[in-house]
Amino acid sequence: MKKTNLTFVLLILGISVLSYHARAIEVAPRISDREIIESLAEIKAEIKAEAKLSHQRFEAVDRRFKAIDQRFEAIDQRFDRFEQSVDQRFDRFEQSVDRRFTEINQRIHMLTQTTLTLFGSLMALIVALFGYIIWDRRTAMRPLERRMVEVEQKVAAISEPARDENSALPRLLDSLRNMAEDDDRLAELVRQYS
Repeated sequence: MKKTNLTFVLLILGISVLSYHARAIEVAPRISDREIIESLAEIKAEIKAEAKLSHQRFEAVDRRFKAIDQRFEAIDQRFDRFEQSVDQRFDRFEQSVDRRFTEINQRIHMLTQTTLTLFGSLMALIVALFGYIIWDRRTAMRPLERRMVEVEQKVAAISEPARDENSALPRLLDSLRNMAEDDDRLAELVRQYS
């Protein structure tokens, strides 16, 4: 019995709790079919208006995209023209540099040829100068050699007693050297002829 009472009490409590929440819901009045059709017509009209508005917006976005595409095409054309201009400038610059290198190579070749010519001429002049020096020495030495031979022959022709130490010539030379120590002019003459 206790179980039945407890179950009964719990059942009443559960119903009272559930009925308490049920009272918060308000019963809506019945809507007629006509009102439903009118509200559906209004919703359709609003949907059509929104569709038309979104279609217009999409068209505006499409126009903007077309304008942006045109701008990009214009920018692409500008970049193409700029690229062609830069390419032409680089081509002209390369041609100018090539021309300058060719001119510099020609100048270097000319300078090399001129340097070789001048060097060859200088070597020829040096060889000619050495030839002249050798020739001049030989021609200048021949008269001296002849005079030396003559002097040797004259000295050889002098008799033995004249070359002796007791002869007058060596004594005369010794006395002149002694006098040259005191007299500068005489010293110069002795140096010149000794």
